[in-house]
Amino acid sequence: VCNFCCPTARILHATGGRSWGRRRWGMALASAAVTGARSNGGGRGGFAATAEVPGQGHGRGVRNERERVKEANAKAQARVMRQTHSTMFEATNPNIATGIATCLCTILVVSGLVSITASVYNQRAAKIADYDAQVLEWTAKERTHLEESGLEVYAQWAPRKNTSANATGRPANSTARMKTSVAEETVLMDVEAGEGLDSYVPLKFVSTFNFPGYYPNDTAGAWDQLPAKADAPTVSLQFSMMSKDGTVVNMTTMRWPLFWNEVVRSKTPAPETKCRREQRGTWRNGRCNVVKRLTRVCVQVRRDEAGHWMFNPETVMVGEGGEGLYESTPPVTNETFGCDPSEAWHPASYAIDGCWGPSPAIGTVCQPVRAAGAEGAPHVVEVIVRSAEDPLIAAEEITGDTLNFGASPESQRAYGLTMLAIGVCLCTIPMLRLYECWRSRRKRRFGPLRIPSSPGTAVSPEVDEAARAGVYGQSTM
Repeated sequence: VCNFCCPTARILHATGGRSWGRRRWGMALASAAVTGARSNGGGRGGFAATAEVPGQGHGRGVRNERERVKEANAKAQARVMRQTHSTMFEATNPNIATGIATCLCTILVVSGLVSITASVYNQRAAKIADYDAQVLEWTAKERTHLEESGLEVYAQWAPRKNTSANATGRPANSTARMKTSVAEETVLMDVEAGEGLDSYVPLKFVSTFNFPGYYPNDTAGAWDQLPAKADAPTVSLQFSMMSKDGTVVNMTTMRWPLFWNEVVRSKTPAPETKCRREQRGTWRNGRCNVVKRLTRVCVQVRRDEAGHWMFNPETVMVGEGGEGLYESTPPVTNETFGCDPSEAWHPASYAIDGCWGPSPAIGTVCQPVRAAGAEGAPHVVEVIVRSAEDPLIAAEEITGDTLNFGASPESQRAYGLTMLAIGVCLCTIPMLRLYECWRSRRKRRFGPLRIPSSPGTAVSPEVDEAARAGVYGQSTM
């Protein structure tokens, strides 16, 4: 009892009566037990009485006990700090590589499963069947009906408001006979390079109109602002199409603006620079102005029950087109007999004229046009007439204007298995991370008992139980 209590009394004397926690008291008790065991000298029960030498010896023994207590406290604090820092690191600073691997793993595994599932339905085969049926119909009779028809187009345009055609010295109308063209169509953007798609010989009517130019004769001088859309010069086209039996049908479009100035929203920062380089406009009065011009007109026609030609209006879905969704598209009207679904099936297509203005962004390309002025740079508009049974229009409708019929089941399975394999490999990184966290937490909770002692020393069961209660928080009851 004396050998155990004396070291404990020394600890109290060394600490000056400070309050310790359970962990520090357990370590102190364990240290006191080790000290008593070392001073035993081989007696029975592992404890022996020690007598302190008065004077200098007593002071040196107290200092040794203080040093051992300080060393034990320092080790305990260092261990607690390491554990606390590790826990904080794991909770608040996850490994970046593990996070990236987790995201990629999830995306690849989900994409792979979706691709494998989609291969079961084989949507490509259904789309190809519809397209090939349209090609067969086109080759059998529709192409012949279009080829045997005659077509003329009559254009009538009006100048700017408050002016007249005679004042400009230019005619207000023009007629052109359209010619057939068998030029190759737009290449299908099919992921399988058109495998399984039937081929066909295209046919369409084409013509061009040269409208008066709107560039100033002196491009080095002032560039007057062009009229707004409401005051712009307009054009109307009338198609005279003769059927196989000799019946001529006239089809007239609404009036469309030829060109106009439009104020668009500026991009920041540096709006003046971005207006010229990115938006291809002109900076005027603190706002970005762009010039839009009519570039192409494409209409589709079909035969009625009597065999006469007429416009073929398409059904426009809500949100499929219109002002604001497509920059170069006019507002959605009842004229939906165009050739491009991205334009809401409107016949007229517009583009921004980046060459107009005192300082265009693409100077080298615009030099020939600007040098010719209004006299030498007419406003050229291409006019195209297609049959509603044209396989190209059918491909646009079937594929949603992507001209891509999708991947084959074999390709989808190959893509899916590849993504799934890569995703599973990446999933091993977060799994290993989770296993490491589980091991570290289990080790901290059920780790081995560590009591400061030296080889060959014995500790009494009472001290061992007290040390466990202080260091690991276990109950001694």
